[in-house]
Amino acid sequence: MARELSVNHETMRKLVFEDLGLKSFKRKKVHYLNSSIRTKRLARSKALLQRLAPGTQNQILFSDEKIFTFEEAWNRQNDRIFATSPTAIPENQKYIDSVQKSIVAGQNLFRNNTWIFQQDSAHAHASKSTQDWLRARKIEFINKDEWLPSSPDLNSLDYSVWANLVAKACAKPHKSLDSLQLSLQREWQKIPQDELRNGVGNFRTRLQAVISQKGGYIE
Repeated sequence: MARELSVNHETMRKLVFEDLGLKSFKRKKVHYLNSSIRTKRLARSKALLQRLAPGTQNQILFSDEKIFTFEEAWNRQNDRIFATSPTAIPENQKYIDSVQKSIVAGQNLFRNNTWIFQQDSAHAHASKSTQDWLRARKIEFINKDEWLPSSPDLNSLDYSVWANLVAKACAKPHKSLDSLQLSLQREWQKIPQDELRNGVGNFRTRLQAVISQKGGYIE
């Protein structure tokens, strides 16, 4: 601001912090919540708490995707695909393939005990083909009408893993995709199991927080 207004830096600092009593905060991105989304978050939080008895949050296999890149950001408005309908988009089948691998990993993780698959409301997740694929294999999961919309604050990967992983794996710029991938794999292996368990263990508490906030922001 000082440069733009051609004002001495110390003068601007005194004006902002001392005279106006303002504080400096980092810009924070939050998920968009309108009244309709808040209503759904409130209702679905209550429904999930009724479905999931205390302790059963540890039986949930949380899933999520995140883009890691060392290239410059692109304009998503120009990132288009042409298809006859949303269900014809190839990403749905690609997601099913990745879900299948996750399911196998989940079965090994829970050692044939009861478990529940979680996914958010992204199109590929909520598509009829994906939901039918899970039902056909008699896999218990949180379906598209149960999971809360616009709720990264309820996915343990979002609220307890991604930020730390990015901070460590991407602390320095990478010159190649292989370098980025190796760094992510290395830092992922370093994440303490207790840290992951604690993130999952907070799920019911966070659902209760959504209810307390009447579907609003909890962080």
